[in-house]
Amino acid sequence: MVEFRGVVKIIVYNDDGAVLVLRRRTSSRVFPGMWDLPGGKIEFGEQFRDAIIREVAEETGLTVEPYAQPKYGWTGIVRDAGVQYLGYLFITKYIGGNITLSPEHTDYKWITHADVKQLNMPQDFKNILSLFFDKKI
Repeated sequence: MVEFRGVVKIIVYNDDGAVLVLRRRTSSRVFPGMWDLPGGKIEFGEQFRDAIIREVAEETGLTVEPYAQPKYGWTGIVRDAGVQYLGYLFITKYIGGNITLSPEHTDYKWITHADVKQLNMPQDFKNILSLFFDKKI
């Protein structure tokens, strides 16, 4: 049986304009060992704003202020997991807190536009980050 789920991915930026990325565990089912944006499943009955705030807090311990509308959408398939997803990208401003990584992640860093090309990250997310830094989304 194929599972269909909605996910949020979140660009968290700070006062310097840098964006937070997280390194996934090498044992992760999806993008093992790669850099990723915070985010995850939208829970049943959950609104976008609540999913964004919850996912960022769960994965990083940070508080953010989400903007109202998704900036980008996409679909994808994780064949070996039998999952098709519909993803929504949101942009959020870092408000406060200290980073405490979830067990899903092993590292984090704040990046600039110049860092994007060197990241071991899915190309779609590199493209999204370039659009963000170029102020096109």
